Amino acid sequence: MRSEMFSVTATSLGVLVASNAALADEQTGSYHMMWGGGWIMGPVMMLIFLAIVVFLVVLLAKWLWPAGPAAGSGTNPKTAIAILEERFARGEIDRNEFEDRRQVLGG
Repeated sequence: MRSEMFSVTATSLGVLVASNAALADEQTGSYHMMWGGGWIMGPVMMLIFLAIVVFLVVLLAKWLWPAGPAAGSGTNPKTAIAILEERFARGEIDRNEFEDRRQVLGG
């Protein structure tokens, strides 16, 4: 999963760099102006750049903290009966205490 995300990010950056280089005029070093001076493409390119930066920040955050703030919320929590059975199996409680607690829990 992480390698796929890295691949997508690397590809996106490569496309951005390639498109920027393609717009540059080799002879004068200036950019092609579209639609009368480039006043439309400037803000569009800035929005695209900001979207890529936000994407990279989110990707980095997910990579650094994969569990997130709600770690374990997607898994099934242990039931009280399961915990009680584990304690009995480990020998922490005896059979009488196990039976009493199981009846209280309704199991």
